[in-house]
Amino acid sequence: MHPGHDLALPLDPAFEHALLVPDGDVTLEGQPLEQRLLIGGAPFGESILMWWNFVARTPDEIRTAREAPYVGRAGL
Repeated sequence: MHPGHDLALPLDPAFEHALLVPDGDVTLEGQPLEQRLLIGGAPFGESILMWWNFVARTPDEIRTAREAPYVGRAGL
């Protein structure tokens, strides 16, 4: 995309979207975006849990992910 050009994307309002900007001078609402990544999609069909940087479907999955770096250490 070149400066001064518009880009219209047909985003579904029922979906979740995020605009990631790695670095650079970035503005929105008609101003240039040097680098950008638009991610998103259909919502999960099931409930999800988030804890810190872990995402899972059950508390046990969160616990397993949280403890994984320590398996084999400290008696785990």
